[in-house]
Amino acid sequence: MIDERFKLPWTATHFSQAFRKIARAAGWPDDLWSMDSRAGAISAAFEAGADAPDVMRTATPTQMATTMICNRRGVVQSSRVAELRAARRKGRGQA
Repeated sequence: MIDERFKLPWTATHFSQAFRKIARAAGWPDDLWSMDSRAGAISAAFEAGADAPDVMRTATPTQMATTMICNRRGVVQSSRVAELRAARRKGRGQA
């Protein structure tokens, strides 16, 4: 991201300060960090049924493991997979 004032990439400190200013103005708690927004987007994408490679490319981690760590709703998604598997077995007449 380019800093409009200096036409240089933002520093981590500048980005953090800008995020905190906006977050406080929005009434967000101080224990919410900018990285939480990426994790939230990754989790929401998986909840919506997006494929893992598409989520990874969109969120820009270079490793699938990083994408999966950011997915904070794994328990909900695992439950949904278990329900789908059970429904499939039931449809085949299996218990």
